[in-house]
Amino acid sequence: MHLGISDLAAPYRRVRVQPNGSFAMVCHVGQVRILLDDRWQTSRASVACLAPPRVLNAFHAVPGIRWRISWIRYDQSSHVRPVVTAAAPARSNSAASVCGSSAAVRCSA
Repeated sequence: MHLGISDLAAPYRRVRVQPNGSFAMVCHVGQVRILLDDRWQTSRASVACLAPPRVLNAFHAVPGIRWRISWIRYDQSSHVRPVVTAAAPARSNSAASVCGSSAAVRCSA
């Protein structure tokens, strides 16, 4: 398991082609472009996202906008059923349009 708090700016980007675990992040400040469910989406402050294991996901900082997140990445064996999968994504109706259907929830301030 890896976890951290990051303060990022363009040209920062991360691409995970087939990660062996889930990745969760909460955007605290700014915004970020995220590739989830095969499409680029924008995530803003107070939105949490969860990307499933073994599925392409990527994100990059938006030019001119700083981006502060807390994040956790943890490995999951292939025989363990993850919380979110590409076949059965979790969705929050209030935030799905902001951060994709893999999983998005609006955090209270």
